[in-house]
Parts: sequence; C-alpha cells; structure tokens
Amino acid sequence: MFKIILCIWQKLKSFLDYIMSDKKFGRGMKKVERYLSIEYNIPVEYLPQPGNYYYTEEESIQIDSTQTLEDQLYTLLHEAGHALTRDTREWPPRHDRKLYRYRYRVDVVHEEIMAWELGWELAIKLGLKLDYKKYNKVRVKCLFEYIRWANNPSEYEGV
Repeated sequence: MFKIILCIWQKLKSFLDYIMSDKKFGRGMKKVERYLSIEYNIPVEYLPQPGNYYYTEEESIQIDSTQTLEDQLYTLLHEAGHALTRDTREWPPRHDRKLYRYRYRVDVVHEEIMAWELGWELAIKLGLKLDYKKYNKVRVKCLFEYIRWANNPSEYEGV
C-alpha cells in the first residue's frame, strides 16, 4: 500500500512541477516582452508556425507557439538578442550583402552567437532564474544548424 501511495505522490509531484515550470516560463516571457516593449518598442507575436524571427525593418519578433513554453522563452531571449545586437550595428553588414560569400556567412554565424549570448545576459538582467544547461542545449542545436548552412548554403534549406 505504501508503494502505491508513494508512486501516486511522485506522479502528482511531477505533474505539479511541470505546471509550476510552465508558469515560471510564462512569467519570464512576459518580463522579456515588457522589457522589449518599454526599452525598444518591439512587439512580440506568437504564431503556430515554424520559425522564430526578429524582423529588423518592422522591429518586431515572431515566436513559434508550437514549441514548449521553455523553448519559447529561450528563443524569445535569442530574438531579443538580435534586437540588442542590431540596435548597435548595421545589418546586414554593408561590406557584403551577397548570400553565399564567406564574409556574409561568417557574419551571420557571428550574429547568431552574439544573439544567444546577449539573450542570456538579458535573462540575468531581468532576474530570470533559468537553467543554463537547458538554455545552452537549445543554443547549441540552433547554432549547429547555422554552421551547417554556412558550410554549404546551396545544399541547405534549414536556415
């Protein structure tokens, strides 16, 4: 009997932890949205379609709402990192706007890395208590896709 109660308790605890973490990520997303709105006048839109983007000309962010809330928060921080990066530099760089030139590809990968780093710094600035290992796992997965693209853009459709 004790084993059954313990098993039920563990499942209930796991379920409650899951619900609480979703609330934590949702609150984190609201903090980031508020910061972007107040500091940069950048709206965030959640759409049920693949892709997360910072649109430079429209100064807006789009996040794929089919991701987990945790991944939505991490990608929102990353896209906010793009906004912070482009606030201080021209994009695309004036020297080379052709898609397949080496300098352009290196600049794209460089900005992607900077956006992830600035996203993490923003999380710290806003007081978000996040797991860096989980953030880094998403970061590495996404950066690797850009590295694959930079290696051979004509054969890669993912970026």
